[in-house]
Amino acid sequence: MRIHQGSHGETCRTTTCFGSRFEIHLETSSTRGDRGVGLRHVRHSTCYGGEPRDTSWPCGPGKKPIPSHRGFLRAQQLLASQGVADVPSTTILPGCDGDVSDLAGQFYVDGTRGVSRGTALHSAVYIVGANHNFFNSKWTPGQATAPAEDDASDPSDPVCAKGAGTRLTAEQQQAAGATYIAAAARLFVAGDDRARPLLDGSHRRAPSAGPAQVLTSAVGAHRTPAPVPDAATRIEGGRLCAQERPGDARACLPTTEPWRSGSPHFSRWWVSPETGRQAVAMSWSRAGGPVRMSPARPVSLTGARALALRVFVPPNTTGTALDVSLVDTSGRRAALGRVRVDGLPGSGTTASSWAREVRVPLAAAGQKLDLQQVRTVELTPRTRSGNAWLMDAWGWRPGTPDATPAALPRVDIGRLTVKEGDSGERTYRVPVRVSGQGSGRVRVSPGG
Repeated sequence: MRIHQGSHGETCRTTTCFGSRFEIHLETSSTRGDRGVGLRHVRHSTCYGGEPRDTSWPCGPGKKPIPSHRGFLRAQQLLASQGVADVPSTTILPGCDGDVSDLAGQFYVDGTRGVSRGTALHSAVYIVGANHNFFNSKWTPGQATAPAEDDASDPSDPVCAKGAGTRLTAEQQQAAGATYIAAAARLFVAGDDRARPLLDGSHRRAPSAGPAQVLTSAVGAHRTPAPVPDAATRIEGGRLCAQERPGDARACLPTTEPWRSGSPHFSRWWVSPETGRQAVAMSWSRAGGPVRMSPARPVSLTGARALALRVFVPPNTTGTALDVSLVDTSGRRAALGRVRVDGLPGSGTTASSWAREVRVPLAAAGQKLDLQQVRTVELTPRTRSGNAWLMDAWGWRPGTPDATPAALPRVDIGRLTVKEGDSGERTYRVPVRVSGQGSGRVRVSPGG
């Protein structure tokens, strides 16, 4: 199929455009008669030639613009060859990202829990050995016209150093990235459910991704909470922990660095603490002691084919085994099976405490208990000692339901200008207008 390339641009020179001149450039790929596919991700630097970290615009004498907008042509052309565009975001997490090293993009998945109707599939794709820059050929040494660098270039890193067994080459990384971007387009835009198992934690891998080790997990679609830990969840044998309280005894992972959470799931944002960000921490020194999780109200797993768990264990560990059981409100119990969870390859520079998705079938459970009234999920370690963290549990069944827009309430915060002064406390009333229907609590944190 012939692919047509197009270049588009717009320049703003007036002070109404953020007070300075800026330009927008987009490279598109399309088949004749179809909409174009364009991908963009800008680099911190704008120009090259001389000082490598030049962020001025327009480029000065003797300097050239970095063509970041042309760096995703491989993925664009693959999408265009399928005749699709307007792809919703599936979050790709590069295991050796030297820029967004905490892999905070995971929050684009986790942050959707409990938002709107919850029917849209939100997927995370973790690629072991991928860095930040190599997805864009214009940021890749040997492919870029401007100076480029490997952002995971520590030669002593056992996971991410060039030549390490877990590290991907630029070509391997770009092939894997293009493959999973195309899979997302095939599922979300073309509506081809055959692509879903590549993205939703079903442990299918795409041969076209080459040697890359790729893992996926997801929330949304046909999942129902079973449970998602919150402040009202009763925990026995484990600990309800706070995802984003580094240095606090309630933190899920201990860390002495306030800006590092230790896990992509526990990344911090400006507002802290954040409500609704709990997980379950498990630690054991002998096998057989169950961890029980009971939500405030019984949950229904009617219609679900499996119980899906998002669990992580310490990096570089193998063989953690957990037996999974359910208990209903009448005390009847059903053993569902055993799952094995291995840690991801990790080092001191990676955010490898990432929860992979494991599932146990529910087919026989309905004969032993009432799946409409599930009171407790039990996880029983079968290894002698270890640690594990449960992000959430879901009733799972296949398929991708249509995600229809939901009219959410809107909150408009007005402006208030005051003289702060240098001492004392004052209370000011900021005008706020709420429109639409819905309920909830709004918290505002002033930024600096």
